[in-house]
Amino acid sequence: MSEPGLGPRLVRRQVLVRVLVVITATLTFLAALTVVLPAPAEEPVAVATVAMLLAAPLLRIAWLGVRWWRLGDRRFAFVAAGLLGVVALAAVV
Repeated sequence: MSEPGLGPRLVRRQVLVRVLVVITATLTFLAALTVVLPAPAEEPVAVATVAMLLAAPLLRIAWLGVRWWRLGDRRFAFVAAGLLGVVALAAVV
């Protein structure tokens, strides 16, 4: 699975980079589709674009929080959880 000479940290980072590249490509496609579609059909695509645009950084924070927890760096893991909690509280309010 990993290339010769790559450590496990670099492999994990490559997975994160690939996920973020796929998210970016999907967002680009959805944004272009929103511009091209006629008025009544564009709204659900625009909502999906905005939702994905908001979820992408939260996904990265969650990913890093889990990674920090597994590595034993509880302080950063709690900061990530706190940040996600603040965002969740803001969404509720």
